[in-house]
Amino acid sequence: MKSAGSIVLYFFLLSLAGYSQNFPKQEIVTKKMNELMRSSDLPAVVAIAVNKKGQRITYAFGKAVWTEDTKVTPQHIFRIYSMTKLVTSVAAMQLVEQGKIKLDDDLSVLLPEMAKIPILKDGQLITAKK
Repeated sequence: MKSAGSIVLYFFLLSLAGYSQNFPKQEIVTKKMNELMRSSDLPAVVAIAVNKKGQRITYAFGKAVWTEDTKVTPQHIFRIYSMTKLVTSVAAMQLVEQGKIKLDDDLSVLLPEMAKIPILKDGQLITAKK
């Protein structure tokens, strides 16, 4: 999954470019993403980046259905499984940004009902960094 991480990192950096004056051209993004996808184990990717001015770059690579030759497009709908951790992580990081919680806060204070569940045998406290 090293190459998948590279792809995510590239689009994260691309999204940051949306805040600057230098939004990359579609051709440059397509070329770089094609390079990354050729070395990736991902079967397909659809990614979109939009800046504050509404400029948009889209990228699609791979098959829409593994057993068919139909190419995936930005209009395809994907099933997204197990989003709970992602949504919870984003919400927690927003609370950190707002200063309402810290990454080192004791989780038993934040979620007292979880403190009663015996998970660790050695009794060490759990923080968001562990």
